Amino acid sequence: MPKIEIPPQITATRLTQALLEEQNEELVALVSKINENYEYWDTVKYKSLPKNCSAEKLWAYVKASRLKQQISVWPKYGITLSITNQMQRHCHEFDMNFWHCKDGQQRLATRCEGAFSGKLAYGRGHLF
Repeated sequence: MPKIEIPPQITATRLTQALLEEQNEELVALVSKINENYEYWDTVKYKSLPKNCSAEKLWAYVKASRLKQQISVWPKYGITLSITNQMQRHCHEFDMNFWHCKDGQQRLATRCEGAFSGKLAYGRGHLF
């Protein structure tokens, strides 16, 4: 079984810079696309990079953007979760379709044909 590759270490200074620096549109779009699928270092390092950006610098931007979206889910144990756009879309779909059916009656959507497609289950190894 292959080992999971360890990503480059990002210093607190570099992470702070990535959080505060103004980024160009190309870099913002790339980081957004990486976060859409919550890609890991093993794929990020092979991305086509914007001018004056190394793979390590891109990874710092990715980590900084994820840190901005992070919430604490179990503070006692330091468990955090980074909210992605895809997770928010699925939660919105669930929220909009769970209780209401096509006929307008309020009941669990699992009783209504096609009201909830079950996309919240497991997809690509992720909960959302």
